[in-house]
Amino acid sequence: MLIKAEIDLRGSRNRFEFSQKAGSCIDMKLQNDWNKYGGEHFVFEVLEELEMGETQTLKEFEADIDVLKEIWLEKLSDKDLY
Repeated sequence: MLIKAEIDLRGSRNRFEFSQKAGSCIDMKLQNDWNKYGGEHFVFEVLEELEMGETQTLKEFEADIDVLKEIWLEKLSDKDLY
């Protein structure tokens, strides 16, 4: 598993789907396994979404997303992570 924190989920999903179709790797951490198994064996899954608050700055929102990523990394610490 590769856990990432992204602000633009739609863009991230589009890049992932394009990479699968093009046969290219979306992340260098995945390169060896992508080459070994092929992009069709990888899935893009959103674990959780946050909405940016009306009064929240982009920097504050990014910090919240980073905290959420850390929470998920702790939850999945027993899994094979890149």
